[in-house]
Amino acid sequence: MEDKYVIPMLSGERWWGGRAADGMSMPYGMDAFEADLIETLGMNQAAPLLLSSKGRYVWSEEPFAFSFSAEDLVISNGKSKVTVAEGFENLREAFRQAASRHFPARDIC
Repeated sequence: MEDKYVIPMLSGERWWGGRAADGMSMPYGMDAFEADLIETLGMNQAAPLLLSSKGRYVWSEEPFAFSFSAEDLVISNGKSKVTVAEGFENLREAFRQAASRHFPARDIC
């Protein structure tokens, strides 16, 4: 596993996810921001998933740290493989793909 992933920001791209407690800072990508899901989950409301308005997502089975600048999204300190996927139409499709691939709903009836 790589220790650090640097993902160049696309023009006008905005991101959501990470900790619910950071909702006032979303969407990410307009200002510098950093969070460490390993150190603090923010009232236990967090997920190692970031979703982009440009149809991309970042997912891991374990928490990671992330930071945004005007140029890059940097993922670091992850304890498991980080998946960076792109090519989806929009944020909705990025979420649908991430959900179906990494945490699909199961019928429990």
